[in-house]
Amino acid sequence: MGCSLYFQSQEDAPRFEVVVVDDGSKDPAALACLRALAERRPRQVHLIVESSNRGAGAARNIGVRWAAARRSPFVLFLDADDLSRPGRLAAVRAAFADESNPGVVYSTFDVVGPDGRTVPLASMTASVAEVIEAHRSGPPQGSEVWIAIGTESGYVNHTSSTAV
Repeated sequence: MGCSLYFQSQEDAPRFEVVVVDDGSKDPAALACLRALAERRPRQVHLIVESSNRGAGAARNIGVRWAAARRSPFVLFLDADDLSRPGRLAAVRAAFADESNPGVVYSTFDVVGPDGRTVPLASMTASVAEVIEAHRSGPPQGSEVWIAIGTESGYVNHTSSTAV
C-alpha cells in the first residue's frame, strides 16, 4: 500500500490543502500511514478520522463542511481508489477564476484496469461509457447546466472528477 502526496513542483506544495476523511477504516496500516503523512505536512494535510463507516456521501459532507469552515474557495473530490491527472488543480483554479463564476466543474477521467492500461470504451458499463462519451463530445455547460443534464444529456459525472 502506498501512502504519499506527490507534487509536480515545490512551488505547488504550499498552494493547496488536503483533507482526508477516514470513514471508519478497519485497516490499521492505512490509518498509520495517513497519520504519518499528516504529521509530515501538518499545515497542508489534515486527517479526520470517523469511528464508524457512514458511507462516501457522509465522508464527502464532512470534508465539505471542514473546507467551508476554513473559507476554502472550492473543493475537489478524490476517492481513495482514484488518481487525479497532473494539471487538474490548475485547470479547476482557472475555471473558478472565470468571471462567469461556475458552481461546479467536471473533469474527465479514464477507467484504468489492474494492469495500468485504459479500459476500452466497449468494455465499460453503459452508464460510465455515457459519461466519458459526453465529456469527449462536449458536456453541458452554463448556468442552467442542471436542466440540460436532466432533460437532454442524461449523463452524470463521477464524484472523483468533480469540484464544487
